[in-house]
Amino acid sequence: MKKRRSKPTGDTIVEVLIAIAIVALVLAGAYRIASHSLQAVRDAEEHSIALKYAQGQMEQLQSAAPNMPPPPTIFTTPTSPFCMDSSGTIGGPCVITNGIDYTISDTRVGSATQAVFKVQVTWPSIEDSSIAQVSLSYKLDN
Repeated sequence: MKKRRSKPTGDTIVEVLIAIAIVALVLAGAYRIASHSLQAVRDAEEHSIALKYAQGQMEQLQSAAPNMPPPPTIFTTPTSPFCMDSSGTIGGPCVITNGIDYTISDTRVGSATQAVFKVQVTWPSIEDSSIAQVSLSYKLDN
């Protein structure tokens, strides 16, 4: 009886290279999706922090207005951008560093009979070299 020689079985180098290329494409796509998702979460977090700063500034304005006799000029005449700290001290635009520099700037807008304030928070976007911002408006009751 003759012995048969069986052909060696296994993958050729071409098959292995094709498999590696497919795995690399799948991993690259997954990395890109994960990176994009992480960026979106970070942007949302920055926006949320800026919104909290803007809301805090609105609360400062709201609580300071009736408690300051006579009203400071910011409540009666338009002024350049300012910021109010927790003690009620009014100064130039505030910069709060929380890993990122958030600049808070309040401006009085509206007519002479209406005390309408615009609070704007700006910060450098991590996505690109642009400046991101959040703006809120608030009308003080007379």
